[in-house]
Amino acid sequence: MKPSRAFLIAASVLALAAGLSLQRAAPTRADAREAPTPNYRQDIRPIVAAHCVSCHQEHSGAPFPLTTYRDVEKRAAQIAQVATAKFMPPWKPDSHGELLGENRLSTREIDLLQRWAAQNTLEGPASGAAPDVSAAIPLNQDSRAGLGTPDAVLEPAETSHIPADGPDFYRCCILPTRFAEDRHLSAIVLEPGSAAVDHALIYQDTSHQIRLMNAVAPGGAFRVQGSTTGLQPAMVIGGWGVGAHPARFPAGAGLLLSRGADIIVETHYRPSGKPETDRPRLLLYFCKAPVTHLVRVAPVMPRVLRLPPNVTDIHVGGQSPVTSNISVLSILPYMRRRGAAITMGVLTSEQKQSVLLSIPQWDFDWIGEYRFRQPVRILAGSMLTMEAIFNNAVPDSDRDETVTQNGLVCWGDAPTDENAVAYIFYTTDAESLGRRDIAGVPPAGGPAQAGMRKVILKMFDTNHDGTISPEEYRHMSGYFHGGMPSMAGMEM
Repeated sequence: MKPSRAFLIAASVLALAAGLSLQRAAPTRADAREAPTPNYRQDIRPIVAAHCVSCHQEHSGAPFPLTTYRDVEKRAAQIAQVATAKFMPPWKPDSHGELLGENRLSTREIDLLQRWAAQNTLEGPASGAAPDVSAAIPLNQDSRAGLGTPDAVLEPAETSHIPADGPDFYRCCILPTRFAEDRHLSAIVLEPGSAAVDHALIYQDTSHQIRLMNAVAPGGAFRVQGSTTGLQPAMVIGGWGVGAHPARFPAGAGLLLSRGADIIVETHYRPSGKPETDRPRLLLYFCKAPVTHLVRVAPVMPRVLRLPPNVTDIHVGGQSPVTSNISVLSILPYMRRRGAAITMGVLTSEQKQSVLLSIPQWDFDWIGEYRFRQPVRILAGSMLTMEAIFNNAVPDSDRDETVTQNGLVCWGDAPTDENAVAYIFYTTDAESLGRRDIAGVPPAGGPAQAGMRKVILKMFDTNHDGTISPEEYRHMSGYFHGGMPSMAGMEM
């Protein structure tokens, strides 16, 4: 049986705990005068609330909750050790304060955790300034902080059942919106209902074509990887990973949700060791102020993805030209288990290269969308670049059902296939929508995804009806297992 995420985290934590010590001398009287003994109420609870409970709560992928004093007290030494080793919290980007939700412990916070573990894990005095130790930290506080009450909540009609063990698998659930008019989203939040949810991608389908594909799929369980194959012309509008920190788009910016559109939630399930059920909730927050700039989403990906067997350090690149000034709001990178690192950058017309987002140690279990604190402006004539690094010589000890062999691996929708794409959420600077303009603008995704759809239809729409039928989809899916089509002509 393949170990669950919770088991892997627990095993890693215990291994660190076995190999580390606090390496702190007993406090002297001078130390005590200089640094008062920390306590849970005033010192530790704020750290745990800010950095830990987004994952360490019930019905999450973490192996245990950290929502009460008793939860934290009995694991104080372990928490101090993994914090000292910087194993937790698991913040993957090489960022320096430019991203929202940057989840790194400061030197002061690590020191407090170390001293609290070494000095009797005091609860602290009861006072109006600190919460009662019996009060649990509010759950999901990071996912909805500052967002308020959602304007709409969507839930699937059926519950997904996840077996206790077996290989990873993907499921797509269809959420009809049934809105009579276009809406503009300022935020979109997914609340999974199971610890077996590894991550999810969220799509908008204005054609209702996915309903047809779901109807002909075995058991009505549509299982393909989204924007790269079968979910055309659906467009990515968001994603979710453990510890996600959703936020509203900047004032005046909104993502168009077309009237009557379906929202598709593509979920990656990883059996946790016990049977589970999942019925996610999708929270929609509408723009209340006038929308002047559409939030668009465009993928940057390689033309071909073919990983030769038994080779490491395989570099794969992709580019997308910028034809007008844009402001990048966030980036959602996506690879699978053979991914080793990914970097998104900008190459200016003067051939100057800069990095937008770098994840030097890719981990498929920690996928997320990364939002910039301030939009990053990119000038027309620049090129968005992506470089992904893969390892297709996985040691036997690191294999599971998703990495079964070291043969040729190509782009595809099965867990044993690979992907390499970075979804760019951006606005076009010159755009200024008025009330009369909004209804006629293209859907989120912009020219880049429109260009991709044209390529898909040209290659696989053999009866020229403007859609991909189930039979055409079967041919398309087989083709994608051999690589990726050329995306020439895709622009922002």
